[in-house]
Amino acid sequence: MVQLKNFIKKCFEFSCILSVILLAAGCPQPGDNPVPPVSYTLTVAKSGNGTVEPDGEINIEQDSLQTIKATPDTGWHFSAWEVTEGTGVEITDPAAAETEVKLASGDGTVTALFILNAYSLNLASLPAEGGNATADPDKTLYDHGESVALTAVPAPGYSFDSWTGGASGTDNPLTVTMSSDLDITAQFTQLHYTVTAIAVPSSAAGKVNINPNKTDWVYNDQVTFTAIPAPYYHFVQWSGNVTGTVNPLIATVTGNMIAKAVFEPNIYTLTCMYNHDPGQGTWDSGGNMDPMGSRALPYGQMLRIAADPTKTYYILILGIKVLLPPVPFTGWQYTTGVIFVNGSAPNSNPAYVQITQNAMVKPMY
Repeated sequence: MVQLKNFIKKCFEFSCILSVILLAAGCPQPGDNPVPPVSYTLTVAKSGNGTVEPDGEINIEQDSLQTIKATPDTGWHFSAWEVTEGTGVEITDPAAAETEVKLASGDGTVTALFILNAYSLNLASLPAEGGNATADPDKTLYDHGESVALTAVPAPGYSFDSWTGGASGTDNPLTVTMSSDLDITAQFTQLHYTVTAIAVPSSAAGKVNINPNKTDWVYNDQVTFTAIPAPYYHFVQWSGNVTGTVNPLIATVTGNMIAKAVFEPNIYTLTCMYNHDPGQGTWDSGGNMDPMGSRALPYGQMLRIAADPTKTYYILILGIKVLLPPVPFTGWQYTTGVIFVNGSAPNSNPAYVQITQNAMVKPMY
């Protein structure tokens, strides 16, 4: 009987020890009713262009951590996770594209916020005085994929060369599509000009000095033209890329220049006279010249003169006409400035003359 009591006592002690062990291990005890875990609906949404994982609704256990991930499309960037519905929704790191979320007390919605990228556009000119570049539209930031028209506007004396930096080529205007921040430089080239001076009608009439005497000119250079007439010529006016009658003339270079100095021959007066001695002849200048008198004759112009010794002359004696026989031509009497040309000489009849100053000529018999 004593042995039975000891056996029952030891079994009870073993049962107590086993219950403590099972309870510490979390094992259900006889008579316990297991409670199923609580789960809630998590909705993962997005705003903007991109993808989310998981996408849509999933069930997760209460207070369990669920990994969520946001991936933006090209031209967009992830901004943050936002709780858009529910209470007790906890996001581990809302600023991280990949993070964890748990639901503590009910259903909830988290939304990935995607924002369209915006880029800056910086324009420069090289050299700075060579011109400027403009953008249309002109604003501080441009959306991804936005088209912008760039126009290079050269300053006077420069030409557009090319685009460098965030763009290339020589098109002007140039359209660029924004996909990143851009720094673009418009390259300009300084223009070089020629300055030429000529005498009109020819170099025989005069010449033109250019000061300074150089072959390479740029925009806004100052140049002085001086017209120097040849002997027996005079300066009249400027033509070509310059105008006026001022001599010397100071001009500003704005492109290739041709300065024409217009010269004209000096005008002299040739006086043709009869010889009033009996037996005198007549002279003939030809063209429109009168038989006697003065004629304006430009330097270099040839004039034909002729004497007529065969003409019959008369004198009056007591009111009676007395004819005089003609006498032979002996030559020309002339003053300084008369030059016989075209193979003629002072005794030629007819003769050809030019004059270099006011002069007189008459036939001699």
